[in-house]
Amino acid sequence: MKIALFTDTYKPQINGVSNTVERLIEYFNGHGVEYQLFLPKYGKEKDDARVHHSMSIPLWFYKDCRISFPNIFRIISILKSFRPDIIHVMSEYPMGWAGIIAGKLLGIPVVSSYTTHIAAYTQYVKLSFFKPLVLSYIKYFHRRSKRVLAPSNDAIRYLNQNGIHHTQLFTRGIDTKKFHPKHRDSLLRKEWNAEGKIVYLYVGRISAEKNLSTLITAYGAIKQFYPDRVQLIMVGDGPMLEHCKKSLPDDTIFTGFLTGDQLAKTYASADVFVFPSSSETLGNVVLEAMASGLCVIGSTEGGVGELIRNYDNGISFDSKYAHLLTDLMLKVMDRPELREYMRIGGRNFAKDRSWLSVFDSLMFEYRIVVKENQKNARIGSAIWVK
Repeated sequence: MKIALFTDTYKPQINGVSNTVERLIEYFNGHGVEYQLFLPKYGKEKDDARVHHSMSIPLWFYKDCRISFPNIFRIISILKSFRPDIIHVMSEYPMGWAGIIAGKLLGIPVVSSYTTHIAAYTQYVKLSFFKPLVLSYIKYFHRRSKRVLAPSNDAIRYLNQNGIHHTQLFTRGIDTKKFHPKHRDSLLRKEWNAEGKIVYLYVGRISAEKNLSTLITAYGAIKQFYPDRVQLIMVGDGPMLEHCKKSLPDDTIFTGFLTGDQLAKTYASADVFVFPSSSETLGNVVLEAMASGLCVIGSTEGGVGELIRNYDNGISFDSKYAHLLTDLMLKVMDRPELREYMRIGGRNFAKDRSWLSVFDSLMFEYRIVVKENQKNARIGSAIWVK
């Protein structure tokens, strides 16, 4: 099978989509799948026989994100030569549109990924009046694909409720060798001045839609009463970074973006993962934390709530209420046996989420869509002849 993949985000940008695309390319390479990858140009990257960059510029309000300017004529020329069986667009932005348009013009079936509740994000940037418009845009985009792939059943329900019914589950895996409790590092904990303390960890974008105000309030309350027993590590970057630095206790450690071994070591060296975001379609970082052997506290809403089995592999709470998070953070602080039980439960849960099985299922779905498209084309030709 030949596959053309379009994405508006890729390394060095760090997020769930770029991580999934990177893993998918590794799968293609390991299984002899022919592909062409179309993505933004971040710096001086060079094209090769399978990777094609489009000019892009950073967004003025969030420089880690880029807006691309794909040359549709060049893309069509490449696809005509490659002759893919299917196009997969990973995002609803310019590169995604390039894939949609190319598929339409060349008669190639397109599947699209839905990965972010963009419409819900409007409320966090005080632009709620744009929510109906953004939702209309999302529906307009995804109705042009043969299948909409969503990472959780919660995301599928959301799409169905908003009139998008041609959906299929495309969940996410986790590398349980990379993210593993064995990477716990006593020297790193010493650097954090966390010896003998409970280390709470947050990993993700530092932005309003992650409900970080809830974490700020909850941790502030705990720190006030137990100043020498707790430590908070914040991993990531984003538009709310300066606000968090001003609002959280002075000894809070902000690491910026971390990748590779350093990220794995940071996960494993913490004790409790706290993730109050209610806007996730899945929550890859929750799986990473579970695989690393952390006790997880996360939101009941969205994809995160779907991952957490209460008091088995984590604890969920209504993220609108900071006092609930405070209570849970205190509970796991004082009960090491509870942390240990959920640490084991989370690790076992993560072991069942391999990338291999995820991508095998995706390839199966690709084949179904291609066959459906071929069948519809034959029916259409027969009707035209009549």
